[in-house]
Amino acid sequence: FDTSNFNAYSYITEESKIKYSDEVLDAYAWAYANGVVTSNDVEKARVYSYITRAELAKIMVQYVAGVLKKKPVVEWNVSYADVDESLWEYAGYINLAYQYQIMGINADGTPLKEFGLKSLVTRAEFASVLSRVLYGDKYNVDGSAFYSMHIDVLNQLGIIKDTNPAILEKIGWILIMLKRASKDIPNTKDVSNVEYCPITAEDEQKAAYE
Repeated sequence: FDTSNFNAYSYITEESKIKYSDEVLDAYAWAYANGVVTSNDVEKARVYSYITRAELAKIMVQYVAGVLKKKPVVEWNVSYADVDESLWEYAGYINLAYQYQIMGINADGTPLKEFGLKSLVTRAEFASVLSRVLYGDKYNVDGSAFYSMHIDVLNQLGIIKDTNPAILEKIGWILIMLKRASKDIPNTKDVSNVEYCPITAEDEQKAAYE
């Protein structure tokens, strides 16, 4: 759909402005205007909810294809033991996440046996996915610290503030970090109409309980 004249803040009520931080609302509005999320209601977007790997696959494919305008890295389809067509659209997004080589892969790009679609996403996992979106396989490493180089480079760029790899990600935090990563990308729709202070690691932790 055409979002050229769309004001995402039309769907943000006065009650929402009290319930959610300015930066979360701004990131949601940016994400909706740029097609990263499809819900036109911040409440339905569940910005303070934890996110599963299947849900992350959808968001990241929409981001890499719609915002970054990138093409898949590989053309062949993938098969995971825990993914089938009964998942409807999620099966397609998971397959595309593999084709973009951003999720469901080992360090060498080969597919995992299972995608882990219902597992909640940690900061380690999200950092790895976003780093692959931006830099390909440059920072992929094997082993239990697979995330280490991914999270370090994103922290150095100011995209990720809290580098605790065990944090469980929430949708709103992910949208904030995607917006941070996109600040220098041309042709994205900047719908910001509020001023705010950059969110801190402590604010990220507190936000869910406001």
